[in-house]
Amino acid sequence: MEALFAALTQQLTGPRPWGGSYPRPVTVSRIFRHPYQVPETPHVILIEDDGSEISAIGHDSDDPATLYDDRFRFQIFAYVDGDDLTPPSKWMNRVNTDCKRIVQRALAVGGPLDGIASNLRFLGESVDFHDTRAACAIPCSMQLRYPLGLDLELP
Repeated sequence: MEALFAALTQQLTGPRPWGGSYPRPVTVSRIFRHPYQVPETPHVILIEDDGSEISAIGHDSDDPATLYDDRFRFQIFAYVDGDDLTPPSKWMNRVNTDCKRIVQRALAVGGPLDGIASNLRFLGESVDFHDTRAACAIPCSMQLRYPLGLDLELP
């Protein structure tokens, strides 16, 4: 989770692949807030989700070489505001696409989760529009495989 949080925090800045930049710096949080609790957008929230499962691959053992299969679920929430020139739907599409690309790169060769995480899935996302604000929830899952005792937190 910390690797994904760091990737989102560091990479949602500067010129974007769509040729522009966000009207304000994107804030990224690990604390859930409802859209009406967020004063400035774009705002992205990354949190764990219900439904994760972890099990030993093969036999349960205290052997440090035992691998664990962690089917990890998390959610990305994003809130954006529209303006006189750009509707919230366009900003939502941009931040949604940027977040997905960053998460995909984190699992790719050379990414912080390379060799540990695979099988990334973006599950049925939802989008909601109110006047000049849009909110989306992107439930995700990925498979982590690691030996007992591996520290999955970043230094």
